[in-house]
Amino acid sequence: MDVIAEQRLDLLYPDGELVPVHIRIGRPQPHPDGKGDWGCLAEATGLRIWDGPQEFFGEGSLQALMLTARFLHSMLLAEIERGAAMPVWPDGSEMGLNTIFGFPHRTAGSQ
Repeated sequence: MDVIAEQRLDLLYPDGELVPVHIRIGRPQPHPDGKGDWGCLAEATGLRIWDGPQEFFGEGSLQALMLTARFLHSMLLAEIERGAAMPVWPDGSEMGLNTIFGFPHRTAGSQ
């Protein structure tokens, strides 16, 4: 995989285990199999609910990339909803998933 983005963080699970997590996104590439115009790989190590890699398909490179990023965001969010503690920066401050992924915070009525 030609990695274009990655993030390392630690998640603290309810059983007390601190697990290093490493997420990676591959460079979107035209997909020769016709499953969509472009494919983009996602990988993660350390998650308990998903063990990749998995490829996501879009009608263009941007859509494939965004679908991949949103999937990884949703996997981390699911870990947190199941009790894992939010990841922290080296200084101990909370990362926040929307900050890591650059997604805007939603407000009532926003889409």
